[in-house]
Parts: sequence; structure tokens; C-alpha cells
Amino acid sequence: MAGAGGLWWRSDHDYWLKPPPQRVHWGFLKKALQLVHERYQQQQEQQRQSLQINSTQDDQEGHLIRTRTKLYSPLRTLELVENPRVSYLISDILPYMSTLTVLRICPTTGESFDMNEILVSCPLLEVFHLLPTEKLRVFGPWDVMTKLRNARKEADSDLAGKGKRPHHHHSRAAGQLPLQSLILRNVFFYQSCIEELLNYTPHLTELQLVVWSPDEDSTFDPPSFYQYLQSLDHISLDSFHFSFEGKFDDNTPELKEMARKICPNRHKWLFWTGDLTPAMTRSLMEYQNVVTTLELVYNQPVICGPSGLLHQYLCASPQLLHLRASNTAYLFDHLDLHQRTLLYEGYISIDPLTAGQSYGSARPGVWACRGLKTLHLAFDSQTDRLLFAPVCLRIVFGYLTRVVPRLQDLQIVILSCFSYGRGNVGPPLRLNLQSGFCLLSRLRNLEKLRIGCDGGSVDCQRSDIEWMIPSGQSPRKIDERRKVVSGWTQQLAEEERMEIKRNQSISSSYTIANNAAAQAWSTGPSSSFSSSSSPSSTSKQVADIWNNVEPELKQELQNLGRLLDVKTMLDEMADKDFRCWPYIQKVAFHRPIEMGLSPERELKEMFPLTTLSGVRLRFGQKS
Repeated sequence: MAGAGGLWWRSDHDYWLKPPPQRVHWGFLKKALQLVHERYQQQQEQQRQSLQINSTQDDQEGHLIRTRTKLYSPLRTLELVENPRVSYLISDILPYMSTLTVLRICPTTGESFDMNEILVSCPLLEVFHLLPTEKLRVFGPWDVMTKLRNARKEADSDLAGKGKRPHHHHSRAAGQLPLQSLILRNVFFYQSCIEELLNYTPHLTELQLVVWSPDEDSTFDPPSFYQYLQSLDHISLDSFHFSFEGKFDDNTPELKEMARKICPNRHKWLFWTGDLTPAMTRSLMEYQNVVTTLELVYNQPVICGPSGLLHQYLCASPQLLHLRASNTAYLFDHLDLHQRTLLYEGYISIDPLTAGQSYGSARPGVWACRGLKTLHLAFDSQTDRLLFAPVCLRIVFGYLTRVVPRLQDLQIVILSCFSYGRGNVGPPLRLNLQSGFCLLSRLRNLEKLRIGCDGGSVDCQRSDIEWMIPSGQSPRKIDERRKVVSGWTQQLAEEERMEIKRNQSISSSYTIANNAAAQAWSTGPSSSFSSSSSPSSTSKQVADIWNNVEPELKQELQNLGRLLDVKTMLDEMADKDFRCWPYIQKVAFHRPIEMGLSPERELKEMFPLTTLSGVRLRFGQKS
């Protein structure tokens, strides 16, 4: 690990149930951190000695410092994820964390935590995120500056006793912490603690607090806390969130006005929820031209209702650039612009009235956030049987590549992969060519891709996904895919017959009110129906879906969900100049993106040389 600038560590609960002799990995990690730290200290000491001997001018000294710094980098970033014994872990490695600038801790069990220990041991810390999945106590008082000054005095005294020059502590000795981002979620602490800490954080730009109380008596008074934040002239926030017990209180006029003053240019919003509420949506719309980042955070997956407030917000927010909602299960139905899923799977007849009853109140629509760069989202369906249907996957992949083509970070999950709400882990995610996974190759700016969910399985052959890598674009590989497509003749013909019947059924079932609505009907989706819909209201619903949608995009979405769309994409991929994802950094199937690899290495992981059949289920069984 010599020279490593960042480390991401993850361990599950079972690991810590093993007897200590079997927990060798943590011992390896501790030893590695110790060696990295000691080597950095040696390098720093050599640098100081060299400066004392050779430095005669400021320019020479500065040049030498820059040269030495480039030769070796200390550990700057540490992330500990899903660790049930966070207190033990931290105390074990605290002596080697003094160079950290970024620390993220995600414990899985509730216990106590010492904030002083962290901030004193990591005096350079700029980013600190404590994100437990269960409620966590952080006791006070947080007299960080007092402890930090005492620790520095002791360190300088030790150096002086050894005849060495004391460290130069810059402005932090004057009573400042370098913290720029502080996020505490699902954590209990006293209001006085956070207020004391904020006195020493003049560089803070992001503050997110989700507080809970173990007692009936509240430890927080939101109005007084907001007033305190307003009084801090030395802090200028561009991202702010506060909620108590996960409840959103900014909808009260008093707190809303205070929040506006605390963070006037609030471009990054977070809610402790799995789905938007009407109050949250109203507040977001008040900042519609400012909000560029939206995060929905919750400690378990939540299925969105068919009313789709998040969907409505996405369809009305062109300025949004980043959406992170990994535990929010967005309904497939909102993306099925032509209602092909139920029909193609033989779930219903072609009668659009029946289709409307099956879809309930879900209304498809086209997102307005065409410039979206980050999307972390789960997906679900109102009909369990359709979750893993090829047409469903084709709709998701096709919709994203057409509507939000500038994606750089895409992480999507099929909710039934979780043991949540249905009792068992869902079936393997089948990513063969018919699934339309190859449609994602249209995302030219993609840097990170995660598909699936932790602990799930993927079922495919290497030939189904090796279009991701350059060797998969050889003439032989292209010819293999063409042979697969040649076997789709009957399916494509049946698909065309269904489309003809669908369009005929729509035309004969409703009288279109005017020519404009008729045009929208023939080229747009057959919107959700109900038996009470009148012809005029139904045609208006269809026309409304395409409001503010560019004609070119409207045309590109005509084959959404069809196997024909996949065939067209594979034809494009056969071009000699085609190159998939020129900027890709990591791909991860059914595991966190931090564990992702380059497409070439990920394929080697999925299909090792020992897998003679060429078929592999990650974390599952061979088919």
C-alpha cells in the first residue's frame, strides 16, 4: 500500500462473529496502515533534515518541499463501510489517521461513538461523514479545540525533548478546524455539542444533520438552532439539511424563512425519506431554478406510490444534475411511455381500458432533466411478475440512454434483488442481448456503472456483455452477435403484429378531440386509462406527456421497449468506428461501485478461465 492515497474497507456482520484468530484481514489492514504511516513519518523527517542542511533560500526550500511531496503521498481518504464494530475499529487505527482529509464511516449496529477522538486524531480532516444504518449515540461534550491544543503541546514537547523542531500548525493553532463537509445521519447528540463545534469551522460549506432522541424530552430545539446558525457570520453554507427524528420541518413558515437565510443558494438538497412528500415537493419547487442535486436517503428500500411525486418532480425540473436515491424504488410504469410491458408479456388483452386498470394511477412521462449526470435509483413494478421481464429492462435501459444521455455515474438496482417485502431474494438478473443491456453503450460520457444489488446474481453468457471491451468489437464477435439477432426473426414479426393491433385498438376505442391531439396519439404513448376517462381528457393526458419534448427525442422514443430497438443498437455497434464508453473507469455487477473494476477486469472476474461453460452467476449458481 505504499503511496496509497485512499482506502475503502468493507466487512459484513459474519466476519466479526469469527474468533479473533480468523479475523486476519483486519490485522493485515491495521499493519498496512501502520507501515504507511511510519514510512510517511520517516519521509517527513528526512525532508526536514534535508531542508536544515541544504536550504539557503526560500525558493530552494519551496522547490525541495514540492519535490519531496510528489515522491510520496500519505493516506488522505478512508472509508469504512458496513462495519458493525465501529468504535473498536476506530480506536484500533486512530494512531495512523493523522494525515486523513476525508473520513466516511458507515456502521451497521447502534453503539456509542467519540467525536473528540476522531477530530483530535485527524487534525487535517476536511470531510467527515458518519452514516450509520441504525441509530448511533455520539456523546458530548465536544471540547475538540481544548483536546487538540493539549495534544499538540504534548507532541511538540516530545519533539523538543528529542532535539527536533516542533511542527508548524498554521492557522489551526489559532482555533480553527479545516472541516468543509459535516454529515451526521441517524445520530443522537446534544444541540450544545454541535453548536460548540461550529464555532471552530469557518470553512464549512455543507452541513447535514438527521438527529434522533433516545428520550421523550427533545434534546433539540429547531428554531433556536436555526437562529444560532444565522448568527454565525464566519460560515457560508451552500448545502444544508436538518431534520429531527427524520421528520421534515422546513415546511413551517418560520423555519422555511430561517433556512433560506442560512443557505440562500441552496443548490444541494437532502431528505431523510424513501419518497418525496407533498411538503418536500413544494419546498423544492420554490428553489426550482437553483436545485442541481437531490438526495433521498433512508436506511431501507421504500417503494414509491403510483402517484409518483418524485416522477412529477423529474418531469418538471430541467436544472437537476444529480439524483442519488439508492433506496427509492421508482416504478417502471412511469417510464413505459407506450404501455408495452403488460401487453408484450401477455399479462393483459390489447383493450386499453384493461391496461389502465392494471396500471392504476401511474402516469408515464418524460423527464425534463436532460443534462442529468448522476443517477442512483432502484426500480420496482406494480406487477411483481414483470420485474425481470426483458421488455421491462429494455424500457429502463432505453429510456435512460435517450432521455438522459449525458450520464456519467449510473447505479441502478432491481428492488426484488433485496429480501424486502417479498420474503426472498429475487431471480437472477438476466442480462442477455434481448434484455437491451447493450443499449447503455449509447452513454458516451459514462464513467461509473453499477447494475443489480448487493448479494444478488446475474445470469448471462460472456458473449452477451463483452461488447463493453475492445476485444468484443472484433469481426468474429460482431458476427457472433449477428447470428443471435438472426434468430429473432419470428419474435420481431410477432412484435410488429402486436404494434399494429395496439395502434388499431387505440384508434377504435377513442375519438380524438382535435387534430393536435390526434397527432400526439399516433406518435406518442397510449397514456394510462381508467374506465371513467372521457375521450377528450384521455387525449389531453397523452398530449401532455409530450409537452416540451423535442421532436427528435420524441422520434427516438418511438421504439422504447421493443426488441427492434436492441437490433438497431447492435447494427450500430457493428460499425468499425464504434467504441463503447471511452471514459469508463469502473463497472460493478451486484456489488458496490467502490469494488468495481475496469470492464476488462470485471469480465475476468465474472468469467474466469475455469468456467468452461462460459456462463457464470455472480454470488449465485450456474444455470
